[in-house]
Amino acid sequence: MWTIIILTALVFLFVISQAIIEKDADCIMPAFGIAIYMFFISLFIALALPAKTEFIEKTYSLELMSDGSKSESSYFIASGGSSEKMVYVFYYGENGTYRMKQVDADNLVIRYTDGQPKIVKTEEHMIKGEFINLFAIDFMSDDTYVAYIPKGSIKNDYKLDAE
Repeated sequence: MWTIIILTALVFLFVISQAIIEKDADCIMPAFGIAIYMFFISLFIALALPAKTEFIEKTYSLELMSDGSKSESSYFIASGGSSEKMVYVFYYGENGTYRMKQVDADNLVIRYTDGQPKIVKTEEHMIKGEFINLFAIDFMSDDTYVAYIPKGSIKNDYKLDAE
């Protein structure tokens, strides 16, 4: 996309420089109009061209959380909301430490597994060095998350004592 903007600016500067060299001030306004016209044509082309992208996956190993000492319940993923937006919260292990991550509920799906509980994050990135990506605009999709948890983990009737 930047290539298109730079080329449009260079054409505009070229036409302006020609007007200055020929000492013809009447060419400046048409040159400005041509540059704006070229910019919008370039923008349309950039939106129409598909960018070359790749999907990268990152896996988070889920850690078991506990909600307090009285109820003795445990969970892998917690849900909640703030500012009218539902989220999932989970802890994952990384290099011997534990970190918390929050994910929008719209971007996470839950699947049962018999294996290790985990969350797989899929990100879409433009491939660097691809020629077509110099001219394309790509509106990347949101990151998607798939949570793999043990069967029977989803409970509809629970109490959180928050101690």
